[in-house]
Amino acid sequence: MSGNNVIIRGSGSSGISLRSSTKAIAAKDLPARRSLGIYVNSLGKTNPIEGLANLGLDSADLLIGAEVTEKTNDTEVAVGSNVLDPFNNSIKTSNIPNWTVKSYSLIWEADPEIKDGRIEKVTLKKTILCKIC
Repeated sequence: MSGNNVIIRGSGSSGISLRSSTKAIAAKDLPARRSLGIYVNSLGKTNPIEGLANLGLDSADLLIGAEVTEKTNDTEVAVGSNVLDPFNNSIKTSNIPNWTVKSYSLIWEADPEIKDGRIEKVTLKKTILCKIC
């Protein structure tokens, strides 16, 4: 984040590596989580998490659910500003510098339209199943 600019990317992946340990570690001694995934129900049935600015995160993923695709047989479906506006407001006040918009579904890809640091809409596009295999 430079100044008050927030970087929002349309694709990417993040991984979590897990290590096993036999040593007990107090929760206060664990490093803070640096990334977070936030689920968005594409029918607008979820609300953004409040207080993200207090978490000190470096990045976050906005994970778009495929609920809206259950209402149609189309291969491309738009998630509009009525669903995304509350999350745009949360992004703006979060102090998280890097955001990535992804689909939470294996069958649908998220293609966000980003203007002036805001997610205007996300088009969910059906993935060719051979691509997954």
